[in-house]
Amino acid sequence: MTIELLHSNLDKSDALGLLTNILYTTINYHEHKIIESKNYKDIRFRKSIIIESQKKLYELKQQIDRENEKITFHNIIKIKLKS
Repeated sequence: MTIELLHSNLDKSDALGLLTNILYTTINYHEHKIIESKNYKDIRFRKSIIIESQKKLYELKQQIDRENEKITFHNIIKIKLKS
């Protein structure tokens, strides 16, 4: 299954706002899972995802600041169900 969420050109401010919200949602999700978890490996795994998401956000902010006024988004989620 493929879901196309966004396919458009955005200005720098809107692009950064959208990316920030997407990554904050990911971080927030894993923070809540850490609170619920009792499994050390799961907690460690989720902390690594949070750290990686924070790094990606920082790098994206840096790169967007250097780019032109418009940012093109091709945001597609591909879901593969296993039975």
